Formats: sequence, structure tokens, C-alpha cells
Amino acid sequence: MVLTADALTAAISLLPPEAQRAPAHRAQWVFSYIVQSFLGGDWFRRHALPDGDRKSYLYPNFDIPDGAKQYTVRLFFLADLLFNLQEVVGLDRCLDPMRQGNIEPIMAELAIGMLLKQQGYGFRFVEPVGQLGQDYDLALTYPDGRTACADVKCKILEGTVRSGKTIAKSLEKARSQLPPDQPGIVFVKVPQEWLDPADQDVAFNGEMLDAVAAFFGSTERVVLAVFYVFHLDHVATHTRNRHAILELPNPDHRFDRAVDWRLMAGEDFRDPFVDRNWRSVLTFSTPPDDAGR
Repeated sequence: MVLTADALTAAISLLPPEAQRAPAHRAQWVFSYIVQSFLGGDWFRRHALPDGDRKSYLYPNFDIPDGAKQYTVRLFFLADLLFNLQEVVGLDRCLDPMRQGNIEPIMAELAIGMLLKQQGYGFRFVEPVGQLGQDYDLALTYPDGRTACADVKCKILEGTVRSGKTIAKSLEKARSQLPPDQPGIVFVKVPQEWLDPADQDVAFNGEMLDAVAAFFGSTERVVLAVFYVFHLDHVATHTRNRHAILELPNPDHRFDRAVDWRLMAGEDFRDPFVDRNWRSVLTFSTPPDDAGR
């Protein structure tokens, strides 16, 4: 499935003029159309409509505070990921489990793809082979030609209390899926509650940092652990989907220690949703100028 910008624009042009000029209606239609183009109308009805599965990550629960905003942001985020990552090798491997309802963990994996693409890294989604040490999620290439294998973990649920044990469990699981003879990177999605309210960075206490240090002391195959949050940020006029990232390099890995294995460091780092190797689907959801006004 390939959905080009021209094809999407043509589909939008078929909307009634009043619908095209209504910002909320137009945006909701664009997001829904993109998701259905990749996952199908039946899937959308089961997982993203009020009469669908109430346990679905995309279920529109309008009975909770900010439920409508949460639904719109999650739908937008999935549409944005699918549209911009559609030509990445191995995307179908991600869509297969998503079609079975495994939505949030796959979106976490796709979100890492977003960060890598926006920072200019080459990468592909890896097909599972059912073998320990080979069932990682991503293969990526640094600008200087270095390669690494990466595994993404999204097992820490919202509301989970911060603890070293929780962190250690996610790291150990990821390590078992990385090959011992190639540089490995572990991405761990952590709950929004783990953000420091003062600066909105990922905040680890001493116990958690000790758990990461102990993990690094037990493995040489992992060069970097990345903890990240994609979170809702409610402001006066709208809802934003923001990010926070904590990169912790392993000082004792077995690979080239003379280079920096961090991915998001340095002055060239760019925030998500900027126009760099990425076209936000929000650009399609903006109504045209009303010539009569």
C-alpha cells in the first residue's frame, strides 16, 4: 500500500466544500482516511469507533477528562507515523500485529522510526525469526556508516511506579533479543508520569540509575539505552504530542569506545514534528482559504 500526497489531496478534494472548510471535521477525516488506507475500514470500526473494542488503545472514550483530545491526538499520531514511514523496509512486519489489535507497542516502535528518520538515520524494521539474539526490532545505520541493532520495549504501563526492578526487567528482556556480535541499542518507552514536572524531562531516581548501571556492568553487547516518552501536553487552545528522551551510554561495551553512540545528542538534534525528512499530516488537515471572506 502506497498513499501519495497527491492521492491524499485528491481524496480530500471530494469532500463537500463545507466539510473541507471545517477545521475539526477535515482533520478528523484526514486522520481516519490515512489509518483506514493502511489498516482497513473493518479494523478501524473494531478499534477506533465508539461501538468498537473499549479496551483498544484507539477507543474514543469521551466519558473521561480530555477523552476527545486524547482520541484525536492518538489518531493523528498513528496517521502521521503510517503516512511518513510507509516506504521504510519492513513496515508490513509492524502492521501485521497491529491488525491483531496490538496497537500501543507497535506505535512505540514506529515512533522510534519517526525519531530516526527525522534525524537522518537509515533504518529498517526487522522480520522476526523466532531465535534469541536475532529477534530485535530495528537495524539502523549511523551517518558515518556504523551499524547497530535495536530493540524497543513498551511494557511499562501508564501508572506504573518508578522502580529499578521495572527498568531492569525491560532492559534484560531487550538484551536477550540482541545479537552478541553487533552493537545493540535498547529503547524503553516509559510512562508520562515519569516526567519531571519542572522541565518535562525523563526523571530517574538513584535506584533506577543504579539498575541501569548494574545492567551495563553485566553486558558488553549494549552500547546505549534510550528511555523516552511521547506524551500529551494540554495547553489553552489545543493539545500537543511532545517527547522527552534520556540517553544513557554503556561505558563498558565491547565495540568502538572512541565514538559517540548516542542518537539524539549534539547541536544537530531536531524536535519531532518539524519539517525534516517528514511531512506532518497536519498540513493536509488545514482548511483552504475561504475566498468569500
